Amino acid sequence: MSSELSVDVDQPGIIAFRENCGRIFAGNIESVFSYYEEHLNHDGGSPLLRMQIGRLVEESRAKQYDLIKAVGVSFFRSEKQKEFWVDSGLMILQKEKSFWDVINQSRDKKKKLKIEPIKSHWDREQLIAALSQSRYYSYSNWSNLWFSLLRIAPNDERVLEVAKKWLYSQVSGDSAPSGARDVLCAVIDLSHFSAAYDDSLYEFLSDIVSSHHIFSDELRVPFRILRKILDFIGDRAQFMEHAELIYNLIAESFYFGDQLEAMLDMLIQAIRYANIPIDSRIMNTSLLYRLEAYAINPAIVARLRELRKLLPPPNN
Repeated sequence: MSSELSVDVDQPGIIAFRENCGRIFAGNIESVFSYYEEHLNHDGGSPLLRMQIGRLVEESRAKQYDLIKAVGVSFFRSEKQKEFWVDSGLMILQKEKSFWDVINQSRDKKKKLKIEPIKSHWDREQLIAALSQSRYYSYSNWSNLWFSLLRIAPNDERVLEVAKKWLYSQVSGDSAPSGARDVLCAVIDLSHFSAAYDDSLYEFLSDIVSSHHIFSDELRVPFRILRKILDFIGDRAQFMEHAELIYNLIAESFYFGDQLEAMLDMLIQAIRYANIPIDSRIMNTSLLYRLEAYAINPAIVARLRELRKLLPPPNN
C-alpha cells in the first residue's frame, strides 16, 4: 500500500488503524471491508480490533455483541469487569438501535406528510415561508403566488432571494417549469434596479446564455432583458470571454434592425476593451459575410465595416 494517501472534498474519508503486526493500515471504507473479510472475520486477529472494525463495516448487532464478549474474555480477568464491559457494550448497541428507530420513524412520517396548499390570501410572512421551502417548488402555480407576494412586498429583499433560489433549483439542462420566463424577467428587472447581482446569479445567467437555454420556448426573454443580462455578464466576465459569448449569440441567432445593431455594438466594445489578440479559430470575419445579406441599415453596415478591422480572417 502507498505511504501517501489523499482525499478530495466531498469524497469518502481515509480510515487508519494499527494492525496486529504493528504496521499502520490506511485506506478508504472499501479497502477496510476487504481487510476485514481477509484478516479479521472468522475469529482472526485481535478481538479489540475486530470489534472496532466490525462497527465500521456495520456487522449485525448479534455479531457485534459476540465481538464485545470476546474482548471482555481477552482483556479482563475479573468476572465483574467482564460483566460490566458486556453490559455496557449491550447498552450502547441498544441505544444505537433506539436512536436509528427514532430517525427512521421520523423519515417515514415526513414522507407521509401531505403538503398544505398555499393560499393566495396568506400574508407576506406566510408566503415567504412557504415559497422558500423546496417541497413547494414543484407547485403548479408557484410563479403566480410569487407575483402575488411581489405585489404585497415589492421592496422586501427576501422576495427577490426566494425567486432566485427557485430559478436555480428548477431551471436546469434544457427544461424549465411554467412561469419561469416571467419570474426570470422580474428577477433581472429587480436585480438591475437594486444592483442586487451576485456570484450565484452570474453563474446561473452565464450558464443559460452560453448553453442557449435562454432561447428555449420556456425561457425566451424580450431583447431588453437579454441586453441587461449580457451587460451584467460583461461586468463580471473577462472581456474576451464576453466578446466570444456575444459573437456566438449573433452567429446562432438571427437578429434584425435595432437588435442586431445593439449586439454588434456590444461585440465591438468587448473586443476593444479586451485589447488582446483574437483567436481566429473562435472569432473571425466569416460571420460578417453572413450578416452582410441583412445589412440594409447604414448603421449596421458601418458596424460591420468596423468589425472587419477588428476580427481576423478565418484560417484556411
